Amino acid sequence: MPRTPHYQQSAILDAAFALVRRDGMEALNARAVARELGCSTQPIFRVYSSMEELRRAVEQRAMTYYTERIRQSASLDARAYRGTGLAYIGFAREEPQLFRLLFMCDHRSDTHRQAEQDSSMDYVLSTIQHATGYSREKALLFHHVIWIFTHGLAVMVATQFVPFTDEEISRLLSEHYLATKARFDATEHPSGG
Repeated sequence: MPRTPHYQQSAILDAAFALVRRDGMEALNARAVARELGCSTQPIFRVYSSMEELRRAVEQRAMTYYTERIRQSASLDARAYRGTGLAYIGFAREEPQLFRLLFMCDHRSDTHRQAEQDSSMDYVLSTIQHATGYSREKALLFHHVIWIFTHGLAVMVATQFVPFTDEEISRLLSEHYLATKARFDATEHPSGG
């Protein structure tokens, strides 16, 4: 009797990640991953105790992939904070399924994911503080105002609701940044209307 091939965890995760990246998280199931691997579902459940465990691993890989792209963005733009916004929207354009998974779903109860977001938030806040001289608290308020706008653009790009060009996105981000900074610099307590 021929020996059953053993699939390593990395191969299974690679196949699941590729599937989700192409077709979205809703396409992730044992049969679909097995099809990607060219095997039965048994190897998947030898490595992962449940599909939920595999889903969490895929989401963690997606967050790691996203975080690496954001960190690389500082070298792509002379203004590091704008670079993070451009990278966020670029991620939405180039990886719409991963963007939906990470930023268009309810993740309030996922404490592990929140810790990863806090890690990328440290980087983002440090770029704001470096560019503006704001305290961490003021930088966080500033980022929230900018992020709401940036996230809206990214969602429109990910869903192909509005076909913005790279030049339009860059101009919109710059205009919003300058307007928000002027407002924050003019007021002592920018959280008000």
